[in-house]
Parts: sequence; C-alpha cells; structure tokens
Amino acid sequence: MRKFGLAFLLVWTAFMVQCGGSFHPQAQNQGPPGPPGPQGPPGPQGPAGPAGPQGPQGPPGPEIIPSTAVSAGGTKQMTVNVANAYGDIDNTAQGGPAQVGPTVTVNISQTGTALVTLTATMFTPYGSPVGGPAIMYAMSFDVTPAGVSCATMPGCVTASDRYSLMNTYSGAGTFDFQASATFLITGLTPGSNVFTGKYECAALGVATAPSESCTFVNNTIMVTPY
Repeated sequence: MRKFGLAFLLVWTAFMVQCGGSFHPQAQNQGPPGPPGPQGPPGPQGPAGPAGPQGPQGPPGPEIIPSTAVSAGGTKQMTVNVANAYGDIDNTAQGGPAQVGPTVTVNISQTGTALVTLTATMFTPYGSPVGGPAIMYAMSFDVTPAGVSCATMPGCVTASDRYSLMNTYSGAGTFDFQASATFLITGLTPGSNVFTGKYECAALGVATAPSESCTFVNNTIMVTPY
C-alpha cells in the first residue's frame, strides 16, 4: 500500500509539472481590466452623401422695366414775372400763362425708382447793364400717379428748383444755351405715372418785372424706370 501511494504521488507530480500547473485553482482567476488607452486619430473623411431635395421657391423679386419713355414738346414762351426767392416752379402761380409739357406716361416698377432727364434750349432776349436785375429761367417736372389726385396720394413729385434745368442771366444782349440734367427720383407710386414739364421765368430782387420773356425750345423729358 505504501508503494502504491508513492507511485501515485510520483505520477501526479509529473502530470502537474507537464501541465504547468494550469489546473491550479489560483491560475483560473482573471485580473481587473486596465485603464483605457488614448484615443486614436480620426479616420479619413467618407464620401459625400446624396444631394438633398430641392428647397421651396423664393418670393418674386422686384419687377424690372428696362424701357425708356421719351416725349418732346413745342416752344414754351412766357413773360417775366417778379420773384424774390427761388421756390416751386409754377409760372401760373406767379401770374404768368400756364406753360406745361411735354407729358409722358411711364409704368413704374415696385422699386418706385426712375431716372428723369430734362433737355431744353433756353434763352431770354432780356438786356440790361451788368449788375442789373437777373432773370432766372428753369424747366422742371411734376409726377402724378395716373388718375389719382396728389392731395390724397403719396408718391407725387412737385416741380421745384431741386429737380430743374436752370440758369440765371444778368447782362446786356440775348443769352441762350442748350443743356440736359438727369435726376434720380425715388419713392414713386408703382404703376402708371404721368411726368409733365413745368417752367418758370422770373426777375430776381426787383419790385417790377422787365418787359421781356423767356423761351424754351427742343424740350424733352426722358424717363427710365428701374
């Protein structure tokens, strides 16, 4: 019996040496996990995805009207009237004859903007010594929405020195010249608008007017809406 036990012990020891003690109870226990390593660099960018659906249509932009309207009028002649300061160009208000025209009707876009060009040959036969009363003569224009009274409707333009082709002359002999002036007009009423030429002929700084006149020829109004 003692020999059998000794032989079993030898066999068991050899078996454990060969197996490396893998069946030892403590060899089966797993240690705790280690801390996470540092984050790796980002990978390459992937391919672009498919195009998305078409978005909704935007609102319509302002109407663009590239046409230009031109109107020419005949000779305008008026007597000199007394005026001691510049003001609205209205020959009738100063006691002179009503001189208007030419007239042109233009369709204004939603921007309410237009370029207005005035052209005229203007002259006066007034003659006086140098330093005598000066004669001021000017061409301007009114703008009125078609069929609407400016008394109740914004967007009208009244003829004035601000928007005028103007000259002042004081001296002996006749003085005449042809010129043009262009103005950017904003705040107009969209739709049909009537542009009308207006005129003024005045003696400045005198109590009585000289017995002379102002004459306007080759009068033209050109309106380009935007």
